[in-house]
Amino acid sequence: MTFPVLDTGPAFHVAFHWSDGAQTAITTMSFQVDDSGSAADLAEALDANWTANMTGDCADGSKVREFHITPYDGDSSPVPFTSASGKWQGGTGGSWVPSVAEVVSFSTGSGDRRKRGRMFLPFITESSIANGFVTSGSDTTGTTAWNAFLLAMAADGFTPIVASTITHRTDTTHNVDGSVTRGIPIGGALLPTGTVIERATFRQKLGTQRRRQSRV
Repeated sequence: MTFPVLDTGPAFHVAFHWSDGAQTAITTMSFQVDDSGSAADLAEALDANWTANMTGDCADGSKVREFHITPYDGDSSPVPFTSASGKWQGGTGGSWVPSVAEVVSFSTGSGDRRKRGRMFLPFITESSIANGFVTSGSDTTGTTAWNAFLLAMAADGFTPIVASTITHRTDTTHNVDGSVTRGIPIGGALLPTGTVIERATFRQKLGTQRRRQSRV
């Protein structure tokens, strides 16, 4: 899979490939290149700056096995990288809940919906949640860890961004005869773009992921 060139400059798409036994999940982020960093440089920065508190409520049998890095250049294929470090592993024992995720919201300071981001953390353990919310304190710990990660990545020359590759907005019209027309273009074309993430917030309320075959 390739990704289009962003109008904000060179950037990379990162797909984090998780697994716990036969179950798999994928989470993604994007990073703007502030200098001339390569995919290998980005992988090194990710491995250096990722911390265990970012995924402390994930099951200890789950882990980011590898991450695939793809330039936003419209042509290149993803390059896989792996890490043996234990900090890529979840930190809580016990059974995990399928199709439930902890949500990390990424704020950019823009009200445009295409400039907001989220990450859904998989393999959340039963002991880490209650009545649809994460246990007390997890959100504070997670927020602190994720914001430290954002700052550390930017300091290493890879600023986290929300990337939007949507090139047009569409609308839906409900016709008089009861039919529905979808996909009506609104306004002019939009360029694929990236917006710098200003803050991460680890949400107390749980989110959901659509279950697809063997993926969480």
